[in-house]
Amino acid sequence: MVGAYRSSPAPVQEHFYFVLKHAARDLERFVVPRVSRAAQAQADEDGIGALRHYHWLDQTGAMKDPERAIYHWEHVVPAADIVKALLALEAPTVAQIAEILKTAQIAWILKHEDRKLVPSNRPDPEAIYRAAGIELMP
Repeated sequence: MVGAYRSSPAPVQEHFYFVLKHAARDLERFVVPRVSRAAQAQADEDGIGALRHYHWLDQTGAMKDPERAIYHWEHVVPAADIVKALLALEAPTVAQIAEILKTAQIAWILKHEDRKLVPSNRPDPEAIYRAAGIELMP
């Protein structure tokens, strides 16, 4: 899809973009979540342990956040940014695509931390988080 995108008609490009964005979002299955220092402090207070062991589906039950009001499952590198990088490749190779896919990161942060973040176009996600005052633990 990445290689065929540029030469495809607009409706096919739209479909490719949709599929690639879904695939980029689904990369969350393959990464260990990072955790903001504040979110882990809240988790410690809530008695739920290390957040890096939880997935989005655990939030309403095991994480004791039934309304999803405390914690936020954050794509540190937005899926749209991953797709944008993929589609910017002029003659994509498997190695180039793999390097872009490896940039996927997820983090548990607090809802109030999420409101401080730029929604997308994060060329330097670490800098965005620092500017927002969010400390992601390794």
